[in-house]
Amino acid sequence: MSQKLALKKLTASDLTFFKWHLEHGSAGKQKAINLNADIFIKKLYPNVPAIIEEKQGTIPLDLYIYGPGLSFEYNIQRKIQKRGSYKNYRLNGEFTPDPEEDSNRFHSLQAGDFVIFDFVGEFEPTSARAIFIAQSLKIDKNIHVALDKLITTKSMIELSIRNLENLISILNLPETHPINLLKLATNLEDAALGGIEGIKQLRIGPYKGKISRQNLEQAKKNADRTGRLGEKFICVYLEQKLHEGLIQEFIWEADSNAIAPYDFEITDLDGSKELIDVKSTKGNFNNTIHISFNELLQMNENNSYKIYRVFNIDDNDLSANLRITDSINEFSRNIVEILEQLPKKIRSDGISLPPSLLDFGETINLEFPDNI
Repeated sequence: MSQKLALKKLTASDLTFFKWHLEHGSAGKQKAINLNADIFIKKLYPNVPAIIEEKQGTIPLDLYIYGPGLSFEYNIQRKIQKRGSYKNYRLNGEFTPDPEEDSNRFHSLQAGDFVIFDFVGEFEPTSARAIFIAQSLKIDKNIHVALDKLITTKSMIELSIRNLENLISILNLPETHPINLLKLATNLEDAALGGIEGIKQLRIGPYKGKISRQNLEQAKKNADRTGRLGEKFICVYLEQKLHEGLIQEFIWEADSNAIAPYDFEITDLDGSKELIDVKSTKGNFNNTIHISFNELLQMNENNSYKIYRVFNIDDNDLSANLRITDSINEFSRNIVEILEQLPKKIRSDGISLPPSLLDFGETINLEFPDNI
């Protein structure tokens, strides 16, 4: 499942998509949001011109509106249209009223505000999320500033998934902000690893919990590949430390034992042992970490057990970032004590947690040498 994201700066004409702006503004009666052909067609949906011609100029769209601010799902039916020789396409249909339960919902929007589109559908859009960001709302202000820097002087751009997730991470937004729904890759990764939060997010909006078996299986394969890739990065990192005389030796335990409760064993210069568990993600540092019960027990038994967090792996798999915890023996001991209080014969397979609950060191840059 590929994610197709676009960022659009709203004009006064675009705002006539909403009934209140249509009636109270002076930008005509377009009743639609323009979708620039250089982005919507050339970047996202090159097959749409032929498809829309076959469908007599209209593609139905199941639209889920979020925002501005913390306003959540508002589902309406609209369509993608192209009229005559007009070069751009339009999200059209009819004007959009404010929901009955939130009669002022879209009034805060103004020209220069943003909508982020998350289109669903491989060859043509069948549904979409539209998340509106209003600069006049305090909760949206920092997002608006960040998006304005991304779009610069353009009116619409394709939005990189990596840039979006990094932006969300940096802004430290509340979990209830609808922009968090756009983290499809992160949610699929979390769901593939058994995370309940990823599954919960995938049940909302256009996907409605309808993630195909193929998509989830591919996500699991991607998660396994990312985990293996993270271990390779750490192997290179430890080989460099060995070459520099900073450690005595290391063993890549997980390379020969797939069920080992740790990935590497380091022997320090004084002969002491340190165990390492590598937790990797293609995304940003704050993505959820999953720790198995087997790993927790091993942490509990070893005074020097650390998590190496590999993140921001680049698209070419040649560079990444690393942060390392202090020993988490005490943390694991507290968690194990809690889990062992479960009723007899009931066992937890593991835990999921945000990295912020652990003490991590500074970021280290990782790269594969040219000869690898």
